[in-house]
Amino acid sequence: MMTYGHNYGIAIGKSGAKERPRITTSLLEPPIAPSRMAFYIRQGFREWQDNLFVGALKAQILFRLAFEDGQFKQKERLLRKTVGRIRDVRKGPDGAIHLLTDSTQGKLSRVMP
Repeated sequence: MMTYGHNYGIAIGKSGAKERPRITTSLLEPPIAPSRMAFYIRQGFREWQDNLFVGALKAQILFRLAFEDGQFKQKERLLRKTVGRIRDVRKGPDGAIHLLTDSTQGKLSRVMP
């Protein structure tokens, strides 16, 4: 993933790279302030295989990005403004996605399909 945004007036992500990114942060509209992300591969729920889960601080959303044969296929917004600012995203040993929120009263949430 990469961004074509700006950081204090300096363009970010506009290098001389010849390959184009498969996904960019513009895919995750509105601006989300991404946090941690986790690839879902091997073990677990078949419907989540080869998916990327991206937490969002500002947008308070968990994005699920599905891929097929290495190409982006679809996105889904999960937990929109229901758990708070998502700081950390990990695949747990039980196959579920585990989230940590960003607050003084932080919360651990478990997500399953």
